[in-house]
Amino acid sequence: MAAQVLVKLGADLNRVRQQVTQLLHGHQAMEPQAASGGPRRAQLPSDLPARVDALESRLSAIEQRVGTGPATGDLDEQIAQVRRDKESALDSQDLEQAASLRDRERQLLAGKTARQHQWEAAHPDLASLAEQVQRLSGEMERLQDLLRQHGIEPGDKTA
Repeated sequence: MAAQVLVKLGADLNRVRQQVTQLLHGHQAMEPQAASGGPRRAQLPSDLPARVDALESRLSAIEQRVGTGPATGDLDEQIAQVRRDKESALDSQDLEQAASLRDRERQLLAGKTARQHQWEAAHPDLASLAEQVQRLSGEMERLQDLLRQHGIEPGDKTA
């Protein structure tokens, strides 16, 4: 499914895979003997920062369309608040209140888990695709770090 989305966005999957793999693994084509007598690394393509930016833009579009799962921000906030309140109750030795808050926390966590399962059931292909998009985002970050190590700022169109 991720491949279909990338193709729809105009990416050549084989080329993207090959270029990202080569760059991420530090692949540098070796030129024949340089004037100094030793092997010399080939120059990175001058349009590489623009290519990385284009890939990042496409990946961002995929993330916006696919998402990364169900919206659970409201539950996350409630869980965090209940945990703070539970800690306060424990600090003040109000064990009855702490037990009640512990039960509320468990209910909220169960609700969050149920929401995630419902989303996965309603979007069976998207769960796997969202995971792949997250993994690809990490690869893009590593690619950008590698470019920076070579003195190329990914957002710099003049490099």
